[in-house]
Amino acid sequence: MAVRQIANKAVTFTGDVTFIEFPRSDGSSSQWPANTKKVVDRDGAVNYMSPQDIDGSPSPIWRKNAGMAVAKAMGMEGANTGKQYVLKDWPAGYGMFIHLKGPEKRPRNDPYLYGSSSVNKFRSSNEFSPHAIWLFMDETLNHGNCQCKYSTKKPQLAISQSMGLSTRQLNSPVPSAGGSGRPRGRPKREVRAKTTAKPYTAVRRVPRPKKSQEQGPSVAVTAEKVRDLEESLHETEVLPSRTFREGEVLWCRLQEPIVISDDLPDTIDYWPGVVDEWDLKTKIMSNGIASRAKDEGLGDDEGAGDEDGASNSVRASRRVRQKTAKGEILWKTEQYYAYKVKLLGTTHTVKLTDNDALPYLAYSLPQDLVNKCFSILNDVMQAAEIETMDQQLENDFPFDPFEDSKKFSVERIREAVVPYTLAVEMAKNLTCYWTPTDQYEYQLPVPSLPPQELPNGPPPSTSTVRPHATLHEAIEAAMANNAQGSTTSPSYITGAAGQTRSDLQATANNLLGKTVTDEMVSSSPAKTITQMRYQGLWWGAERIWTDELVRLKLARYQFAPTGTNTVYPPSGMSEATQHALAEHQPPGDIVPEAFGSGDRGIFMLVDGLFVADVQTAEGVIKECRASGMLYELADEDWVDPREMVVDGPESKGKARAMDGVVETAEAPSASRPGTPVQGAPSTSQVNGLATPPLSKGNGATNGLASSGRHFDLPIPPRGFKFRSILPPGQEVVLSLSLVAGRYYPRILEHPLLTETVRMLFSTEEGLLNGSYLWALQGTVSGVYQSMEPSHWKTDRQFMLKEADQEARNAFGQQWQGVKAQRLGLPIPGEDEADMDAYMEDGSSQQLPHPASVSAAA
Repeated sequence: MAVRQIANKAVTFTGDVTFIEFPRSDGSSSQWPANTKKVVDRDGAVNYMSPQDIDGSPSPIWRKNAGMAVAKAMGMEGANTGKQYVLKDWPAGYGMFIHLKGPEKRPRNDPYLYGSSSVNKFRSSNEFSPHAIWLFMDETLNHGNCQCKYSTKKPQLAISQSMGLSTRQLNSPVPSAGGSGRPRGRPKREVRAKTTAKPYTAVRRVPRPKKSQEQGPSVAVTAEKVRDLEESLHETEVLPSRTFREGEVLWCRLQEPIVISDDLPDTIDYWPGVVDEWDLKTKIMSNGIASRAKDEGLGDDEGAGDEDGASNSVRASRRVRQKTAKGEILWKTEQYYAYKVKLLGTTHTVKLTDNDALPYLAYSLPQDLVNKCFSILNDVMQAAEIETMDQQLENDFPFDPFEDSKKFSVERIREAVVPYTLAVEMAKNLTCYWTPTDQYEYQLPVPSLPPQELPNGPPPSTSTVRPHATLHEAIEAAMANNAQGSTTSPSYITGAAGQTRSDLQATANNLLGKTVTDEMVSSSPAKTITQMRYQGLWWGAERIWTDELVRLKLARYQFAPTGTNTVYPPSGMSEATQHALAEHQPPGDIVPEAFGSGDRGIFMLVDGLFVADVQTAEGVIKECRASGMLYELADEDWVDPREMVVDGPESKGKARAMDGVVETAEAPSASRPGTPVQGAPSTSQVNGLATPPLSKGNGATNGLASSGRHFDLPIPPRGFKFRSILPPGQEVVLSLSLVAGRYYPRILEHPLLTETVRMLFSTEEGLLNGSYLWALQGTVSGVYQSMEPSHWKTDRQFMLKEADQEARNAFGQQWQGVKAQRLGLPIPGEDEADMDAYMEDGSSQQLPHPASVSAAA
C-alpha cells in the first residue's frame, strides 16, 4: 500500500500580501479530536492527531488558498490581478491537526481542520474555502446559505469547478513525525558486465488481426442533461413532466399576495427565485375503497366485541385483507416534483411544485405595480436610517414573502418593497447572461474546395442523387467519396449554380469558420480537425440542452416563405379549418396564407452547439452557432402533399413521398445575426454548400452522436402537430441570437395561467396583448417573448454573483442620491460611464457575444 508522505518545507509569503481576519465563527474547541497523545503499540505503529500551530504546515497553504477564494468572492481589490490575500488566523475555535497513522518512523500524514459546529472536519483547503466565504459574508450564520459540500450535499469537484478553485491535488508541506522521512534516492544497482546476446529462432502461430468491435460512445453525455430531457418529456397519470431545472429563474406564486395599497388592486403575487435543487416526491391517497369500508361499519364502535370475541378493529383488518386478495387496491399513488427555490433578495428558501411557479417568460410584471413599488421605495429611502440602509445594501434581507399575512399593513409593505425591487433587478440581470457548457471535442472531417479550372455546378446525373446529408454528414460524405475515388460525382464541395471557388470559400467561412476553411485545399486529401462543441447552454434565465426543441425568433413566413429546393413551403389550412371559416365568411374573402403556418413560430431541434472563428473585413470574430432540424406548427389534420397516396403501377396504392433533388443547403445569415432570413426563389440566390451523397454502409458516427441516445419530440399545442420543413438529412446553421428560448408544452393549461388565458381570449385586444404567452407555445413568432442575453460569463455561479452585485450597485446608486439630498451634500452626477464599464466586464473574454463580437475586444 502506498504511504502518503508530505514534505517538510517552509512556506513564506512574498510580494503584495494582505492578511484578512474572520469577522465571525461557528467554531468551538469542543469539536477538536481527543486522541492527541502519541502512543506506539506493540507492532511499532502510531495512530493519533498531532495539533499544528498557525504557521505549521500545511496551515500556510490552506490559509493562502482559502484567503484568495474569499477575496475573489467578495471582490476585494487586486484579487484577480496578482495581489495575495491570506487568512491571518483560523476562525475562533478552529484548529489544524495532522492524523499520523502507520509505522512510527514512516506514518501516513493527513491534514484536517476541526472546530466547525456543523462539519466534523475539513479534508482540504478546497473543502474549507466555501465555508470560509460563508463565514465572511453571512452575518446570520444560517448554515442553509453555506455552499460547502457538507451543507449542499454536492460533489466537491462540482463545487470546485463552479467556484474556480484548483482541482489539482497538491501535497501540503507537513512535517513527518519520523524526522528524516523517506530516504532520498535509492542505492545504486550493481552494473553487470555486458554480454553479447545470442541469435535465436522460434516457431509461433501466425498472429491474427484483432476482431474489430463496434465503436461505443466517444464522449460521455452529462447525467444532468439526460435527467432534464427525459423528465421533461415523460408524463403519465402517476407522474407529470418536470418543468424547471437547477439554476433557472422562475416566478414563485405567493400563498398570500402582498397588498401594496388598501385602496388600489395592486398586489405582489409573484416573487422571483432561482431553483436550487429538486426532488421526486410520492403521495399516497385513498381511492375510495377505504371510505366505503367505513360506510360498511368497518371503523365503527372500535373496541366492541362480537360473538366470536373479535373486536371491530380486528374484523376491519380481515375485510381489508379480503378486498386486497380480490385485487381491489385500497390506495393510489401520485408523484410530483418538489423544488427548493432561493428567493432572490432575501435569506429565505421555499419548497414549491410545478403548479406553484411559472417560467420567467410566462409572467409579465404589471407596469402599475412597478411604478407603485418605486414610489414606495423612494418614501422608504427618505425615512430610513442611513447606517441601517448602508448595511442592508450589502446583505440579503430577512423579509419572508411567504409569511402568512392577509391584512394590509403599511409596515409589511415598507419591509417588502426594498428586497422585492432588488430581487426583480437581480432576475432581470440574469436574463442578460449566457454561456455554453459541458465542452467536448468533435472530430470534424474537412472536404476540399474545387480546383480553379473546373466549373462549379450541380453534379452530373442529378436524377439519381438523393437529398444530401446534414452539413457535417455531407462533409463526411465528401471524405468517403474521395477515398473511394468516385467518378460519378466530384470529390469536393459544390454550391449553387454559378458560384466560383472564392464564393464557396466565403460560404464555408460563414458556415464553419476560418479554421475549417483554411484546411480546404483542393490539392491535399480531406483532413480531420478537432472542433470544440458543447452539450448545453445557459441562455438568460433558462437552461437549454442539445437534442432539445427550442423556439426561434423567426416567423415561418420569414424563412423561405415560398419554399426552395431544400426548404418545404409552409403548410396551409386543413379541411376542418376551411369548413369552419366557410361557415362565417364567403370563400372569396378567405386568405389561405393567413390561416396556415406562416404567422406561427419556428422550432429547432438542436443537434450541435459550437463556436466558429469567422474572418470578416474587421478581423476574426468568434460566433456561437446552433445547428439542427427545423419544425413548424401545422394543423393537426393537415395532410402534407408529399404524403398523399399516388395511384399507379409503381406506387401500388401506397403512400409515397415526392422526393426532390437537393443541390444546396440554405441557412440563416451568420454574418448578420438577428436579421430575419428571407427565402430565396431560386437556387442561384441560395447561399449554401453541397457534397456527394453518403455511400451506402457508411454509418460512422461522431462525438455524442455515437451514444445512440435519442429523445422524442415534446407534445405539440392542442390542435397542432410538428412538421419538419427540411428534407431528411438536412440541417440549418444559425446564430444563437435567433434562439428565443425553451418550448413549454401545454403552458396555457398551467393552473396559474388558466384565468389569464380566459380573459385574454375574451377580447380582440386581449388576443394581441397575450402574444407573450402565445409565443411560449409557438403559435406566434418567438420574437414576441424571448431571451435577449448579450454578456458572456464563465459559469452559472458567476452569473448569480454578477447579477446580485450589479443589482446592488444600481440600488446603491439611487440610495446615494437620496442620502446626499438628505444630508445636504451635492447630488452625485448622472454619469454612468463607470457603471457601463462594469456591466461590460466579463464580455471581453473567450466568447464575448452569442452572435459575433470582435475577438480583439
